Amino acid sequence: FFESQMQPAPPHAHAPLVVCPGATRHIYDTHTTLAPAPAPNPWSLPALSVAVLGVVGACYLLTLPSSSSSLWTLTTPRVAQSLPHASESRSRLHTSLNRDIGSLLSPTARKSPGIPRPRPTLPTGARDAGVPNSSRRTALLYAMGLLTGLAAWTRQRKGGIKLPKEWTIAAVAEAPQTVADLKVRLYEELGAVAPNGLSAGPAEQRRIADLVAQIEALNPTPKPSRSPLMAGFWRMLYTDMEPAPSSGKLGPFVGDVFQDLQPEKDRIVNLLKVSFPPIRGGLAADLEIISDDTWQITFDDIQQYLGPFCVATKAFPRDPPEIRQWQITYLDEELRILRAKNIRAPEVYIFVLKREEAARFVLGA
Repeated sequence: FFESQMQPAPPHAHAPLVVCPGATRHIYDTHTTLAPAPAPNPWSLPALSVAVLGVVGACYLLTLPSSSSSLWTLTTPRVAQSLPHASESRSRLHTSLNRDIGSLLSPTARKSPGIPRPRPTLPTGARDAGVPNSSRRTALLYAMGLLTGLAAWTRQRKGGIKLPKEWTIAAVAEAPQTVADLKVRLYEELGAVAPNGLSAGPAEQRRIADLVAQIEALNPTPKPSRSPLMAGFWRMLYTDMEPAPSSGKLGPFVGDVFQDLQPEKDRIVNLLKVSFPPIRGGLAADLEIISDDTWQITFDDIQQYLGPFCVATKAFPRDPPEIRQWQITYLDEELRILRAKNIRAPEVYIFVLKREEAARFVLGA
């Protein structure tokens, strides 16, 4: 149990670490960077365009005359024949139209500008029961656009419309995100690879590393290693190191990993808790603050319990000692992020922990 802690960490296969521009400078080298994740976009270009079109149409509708006779007219005999109020026969309607059109086209009418030209007339019933002309149809389309745009805007604000990312408005997509927004996204990603990130593949590790780097850049605690917020009981949510007791994997069993930090005593205890069988393990270590953001951890001993019984105890050698360095890259009241390494190995691992005092337990209890 915890034997792997005494050996140099093997080369890891996880994705390279990520540091976003503006993030706190790390004491370890990194190899590559990732583009920041796109921000969620509450607007869409189609919905916005349709809403604007609808508003313009509503304004146009208000400018139309209110007289029904100026908004409705009949243009063809075919339409007149289909109306219920057009009692004239088809032949009579054609005769009337041909007579009026002939009057307009007669040489006398063309050569005598002073003579008023007769206008084509239709029966009163057919004229009053006409169909919408182009102005009315345009107005109706605009009104429909207004209603559609408002509905689309309402649904989009509620997250009900999913559109391709390339349709979004760039100015909104580039809006900066708060720590709270990034935490929500991080917890969602960690929930998908629970427990402890053991099921995370390369793609998930890259996304999580990118979110971690963005959160690190917004660290609110300037000297985290000296902050009183470090003290307390913390549950590990994620690490990108290979399966080992420090990542919650003990042979075929998987358990929860905790850290009990006691900086006032220069002491820490890493804890492993397996539900079934009831295995408990603890790795005690001394801590030393070596900079404003870094702790140096020197391993002391390991204890293993099966239920209330201590079944194994082993001390770490003092020459040479087993030493780790923790760089605390983010710290607030609930979340702590650190990057840990063995001083004799180049690999650096991300650890994400959340304060959870309610889960506190004592070995052997």
